[in-house]
Amino acid sequence: MMKFALFAALTATVSGTCSNGQVGAAWIWRTLSDGTKSYTRLGTETISRDMPGWSISGMDARLWGVPDILSNYADNARAHFPDQTEMILPGTQFKLKCPNDCSGKPCDFFFFVYHCPPCSHDTNGGLTAILPADGWEAGSCAPRFSYVADKYEMVGFRRQLAPGETYWSPQIEGDLMHVAIFSIARQPDCPTFGYNGCIGCFPQCDWQDATCKSNWCPRRFIQGGTPPSCMNCVPNYFP
Repeated sequence: MMKFALFAALTATVSGTCSNGQVGAAWIWRTLSDGTKSYTRLGTETISRDMPGWSISGMDARLWGVPDILSNYADNARAHFPDQTEMILPGTQFKLKCPNDCSGKPCDFFFFVYHCPPCSHDTNGGLTAILPADGWEAGSCAPRFSYVADKYEMVGFRRQLAPGETYWSPQIEGDLMHVAIFSIARQPDCPTFGYNGCIGCFPQCDWQDATCKSNWCPRRFIQGGTPPSCMNCVPNYFP
């Protein structure tokens, strides 16, 4: 009975009201080294364009260039950082929930994970394959991250959840680190809009081919200099 009560408490949704908005919630159902499972609700961090990230091996990650769709609407957006003081092991799953507030609008959830093949192959948990196969939309709009000086590339994956909807990810298929989850509540459901409604929701929606489509990842333009190279691999912090 006590275990059931604890589980129920952990799965409670984020509190809030319509007046100040609600934010999405995330949990990790983590596989431990002894084969047991640990269920933890992830904290929520406020968002800015450049912001602190997770901690690893005594160092704090920093994120650079959080996408505008998140950083420009920070009141309804949050970051959720899994504990990465130890490697996230295969078999781990993530649970995501969109609040069922009176706005009646969906949420967008984002996974950002280190992406620099072949450097990132052993630390991406297979997310670059299993998320698109499970209905996530991939995009290049993702922050970079750093631990000391070098900045490393990430790739983004977006999925929209309906108000009150709960989603369980597939189990990750390899070791995972250098990963962040973001959520933003009260997002427009772009495909439901006609032309006038679509252009009125700029920049989240865009009218293309007589259809209102999500504009979460507009094409990026490099202003001056050269694009950063991803071929300087992140050091192995778990030898």
